[in-house]
Amino acid sequence: MVMGATITLPPNTDTQVAFGAFDPGAPWVKGTIYQAATDGFVVAKIPGDPTMSIKVDPFTPPTTIRVETHAVNTLVCMVAKDEYWEIVTGQTPTIYWKPQEV
Repeated sequence: MVMGATITLPPNTDTQVAFGAFDPGAPWVKGTIYQAATDGFVVAKIPGDPTMSIKVDPFTPPTTIRVETHAVNTLVCMVAKDEYWEIVTGQTPTIYWKPQEV
């Protein structure tokens, strides 16, 4: 930020954003492409030492790897409303969706 710069804030709309409850899905399945109905976070958890990635972008199938691991057993990735997301792994993950609600 430049010293002396003016910051303009958006007008107060009295709208608050909060998180909804974790949604374990019906169930969410690796290798399946989902489209986000709201902004939110996808969480994928695998026991052990997996290789896992989460792809997110506005296209189906999503091709952009946003997060990837070869040693951590949990990944979290933000997803914007209407973007597509997919969990890619050879393991069996537990997948959750954490939506934002207005």
